[in-house]
Amino acid sequence: MILVIDDDPRRLAGFREALGKIVWANSAITAAAALTLYQNGELTTIYLDYDGVIGEYLAKRIAARGLHRSAKIIIHSSNYAGAIEMRDTLKPTHDVELKSYAEIVGEPNEE
Repeated sequence: MILVIDDDPRRLAGFREALGKIVWANSAITAAAALTLYQNGELTTIYLDYDGVIGEYLAKRIAARGLHRSAKIIIHSSNYAGAIEMRDTLKPTHDVELKSYAEIVGEPNEE
């Protein structure tokens, strides 16, 4: 099961088109995004966006609670400093990497 957390409906549509069936949460709503992490069975891949402090908050929860340890976590934020912080938070406990949205969905660079 794939979880995508992003607050942009256009990007969520791009993820759906590129990845097929996904579970997603609007990261603008922290509680809903966190609840999605707990309610879904074992996730295979988690795509996280920084979105201010929302992504950082979720990365800390995932790492601290040992959620979905076997999942590949891909941080797709264009906020490089935030993405690095999230990666460093998750790296000791999870398989994590940074990728741009364009790399994931196969589109030219959106920036």
